[in-house]
Amino acid sequence: MVTLRPATAHDASFIAKMVMMALHISVEEKPALLQRITEYANDKQTLYAWQHCTIATDDEQPVGLLLAYNADDYHARRIYTFTKKCSDGQCAADDDASLLQQDDEAGEGEYYIDSLAVLQTHRKQGIAKKLLQHAITTGQALHRSVTLLVDPDNPPALKLYQSLGFAYSERLYAFGLYYHKYVYKA
Repeated sequence: MVTLRPATAHDASFIAKMVMMALHISVEEKPALLQRITEYANDKQTLYAWQHCTIATDDEQPVGLLLAYNADDYHARRIYTFTKKCSDGQCAADDDASLLQQDDEAGEGEYYIDSLAVLQTHRKQGIAKKLLQHAITTGQALHRSVTLLVDPDNPPALKLYQSLGFAYSERLYAFGLYYHKYVYKA
């Protein structure tokens, strides 16, 4: 049975893997990035802090991730995250300077769904929907607009978001691609 629980510091490496999965980045091809995001997950000032995560588990094994947060201080945390020096002496901006120039994905008044991912072995079981419903409930309880970005070339994700009441809002440039911003309207 799939259950949701708050993440802990022990989930940092799983969080990093799932963030990379959500960004369609291979862990095997970018091991240094995996290490860097794991470090980000252990720093509560970053966008990827474990404190912002909900873990879906099946028989207590992590199988899905929701990374979502109040976005009032998004810009400052984005700059901090992408300029933070990690144990390898690098920061994300060293690899991709555009990270500091891209549009802010979220801002004041928003509860932003930063990353959502489910292990391949557990897809099509309603886990992503359960995680999204959790985010919607949390955002509404905080009296915030629930938002997310989606790759317009990802029809399954678009279908899921639209089925739950998300609607297109605007086009944004982030991580080298143009995404569609969706806002929960239901």
